[in-house]
Amino acid sequence: MSLYETNPNKAMRDSIKFDSQSVFNLSNMLEEQWGRKPTYEEIMDYIDHLVIPEDEEYQ
Repeated sequence: MSLYETNPNKAMRDSIKFDSQSVFNLSNMLEEQWGRKPTYEEIMDYIDHLVIPEDEEYQ
């Protein structure tokens, strides 16, 4: 079993990090919320702390 099968949150966070458009969109969203442009490190830290809800929570 791969790490991504046991940890879907890590898989989702990694896919966001490796998609430049997602990082750009997140940067713009954080800039609107924070009132300043976030640093690259702040964006990566924000992604690392994202928790993606699993499907069964919505059933």
